[in-house]
Amino acid sequence: MKKLSVLFIGAVMALFLSVPSFAAVESSQANMNYAFNTNAFNTSPASLSSQEMISTEGEWVPLALTAIRFGYMTYRYGSFAIASGRIGSWAYKAAYHGPHHTFRGIGRQPHLQLNTWRNGVSGSGRSWRLPTRYW
Repeated sequence: MKKLSVLFIGAVMALFLSVPSFAAVESSQANMNYAFNTNAFNTSPASLSSQEMISTEGEWVPLALTAIRFGYMTYRYGSFAIASGRIGSWAYKAAYHGPHHTFRGIGRQPHLQLNTWRNGVSGSGRSWRLPTRYW
């Protein structure tokens, strides 16, 4: 039964992580030409106007701060969120965690963890953990 739940967790995580790859893409001749025709690519860089330079100045700062934050969280706590969302009245969060849980027979291991809970219902939460050391 334990192996079945681990397989189920892996399948659910794979489903959540693969959903963006099924996004609808409109295929047209213009898109095909852009992708496969070397003449379609403009290799000369376009310079920004003074107004565009002023409006985009410093926009890299929030991205850099986010990268620093995630880097610190990974270093300090050994975990970071992969995906999260809501499906109806249920919510979920998938995350990679460092080795802070003990697994039977293999000790403390880094792992993928999927948490699910029902919004507003106390005690409805459930966690599944899948060790990743041997992947």
